[in-house]
Amino acid sequence: MENTEIRNNKVLPWLLLILAVLFTAVRTANNVLVVTDSGNSILNYLPLIYLGVSALFLILSVVTGIINKVHDPLTLRVDSVERAFSVLCIVTTVFPYLIRRALISSKDMTDFYEAHYISIAFLMTIVTMYVIGFPSLALSARKTPAMKIGQKALGLPKFLMYVSIVAGLCMVGAFIGAPVHMALTIPFNSNASSTITEMMLNSSLFERVLTVGVLAPIFEELMFRKILIDRTIKYGEFISIALSGLMFGLFHGNFQQFFFATLAGALFAHVYIRTGRIRYTIFLHMAVNLSTSVVTTSILSKLYPIVHDNPDLADNMDTFTALIMMGFMGWVLLLLLIAVTGIVLLCVFYKRYIKIYRAPGEPSKSALIGQAVKSPVFWSFIVLTLSDFLSEYLPGIAGFIVNR
Repeated sequence: MENTEIRNNKVLPWLLLILAVLFTAVRTANNVLVVTDSGNSILNYLPLIYLGVSALFLILSVVTGIINKVHDPLTLRVDSVERAFSVLCIVTTVFPYLIRRALISSKDMTDFYEAHYISIAFLMTIVTMYVIGFPSLALSARKTPAMKIGQKALGLPKFLMYVSIVAGLCMVGAFIGAPVHMALTIPFNSNASSTITEMMLNSSLFERVLTVGVLAPIFEELMFRKILIDRTIKYGEFISIALSGLMFGLFHGNFQQFFFATLAGALFAHVYIRTGRIRYTIFLHMAVNLSTSVVTTSILSKLYPIVHDNPDLADNMDTFTALIMMGFMGWVLLLLLIAVTGIVLLCVFYKRYIKIYRAPGEPSKSALIGQAVKSPVFWSFIVLTLSDFLSEYLPGIAGFIVNR
């Protein structure tokens, strides 16, 4: 029988929220001052303050986990789960920062870092997210009781249906997110858009397949579906799906990815709840990442240099370039067809396959949301992910204003 002991110190979660706000403020201030080249003396102390606040947050998280026994009700369980994901946010932010500072500690190291920037960025992702971040999350969440979900086979036809539906959701999310992202970057000549694009276009096929196509789907599904849903499904499908989708979207840290990641994450959560088998969502996630970040990017990486170096390409296109152009257009049309089909399938089969069911006696959706957002550690996670959004956009905006 599940242990339902409740021992809840109400002060510690609020202290975590205060530290999360300080972390976001210091990180954002540091990034803005670096970009604006203000010469402010406080810039010398911000890294130490940043690391100090991070260390305090991690220590207080451990202390809170030891002191509080938070199995029930929902608010306390969300406290426990969100604390684990907040630790993940801190770890995956601070460790890359420390590695980057170590690599630019001398001129030789700076030259090495700049020469191998793309490969180092992928390696840092592997180390911080999967080698350090995932074990940290698993350890933080281990004392929160998990509920085993009954397993059920999906079948190939349904799997292909979900592949099409997730493609449609990603298309809708991209159409929503792209204008928001561009509105916060293009008018300010920000390089936030080009950084992600540059990494993907200039990386090797092996780096993209390993990091984006294989490791990301495996570990992200284990974190945002397996660990999270097993610990929240007790309170119904809605709250598990909502938290899984929202947290997955926020964790991406930019509007370019937020909307489609939220919608895709919610669908992955639904599939996991219906089947109890994480491998299905891993394969769905792989299908999305391999088709976009690997296949599409690989074609673009061949096409981009040709287009960039030949402004008169339309009048002087050789056969090889024409074939690449046709292949790219055909691939995009295929993805678009799959996505549109997915939207149609979602509309037709929503009630049969996608509808969220309520358990007998389950509180209303508004009541569940109200209980979840009462958790100060829920807001700690929101604030910590907000630091990613602010660091993505605010430095470019501030630099534009200062240099006008």
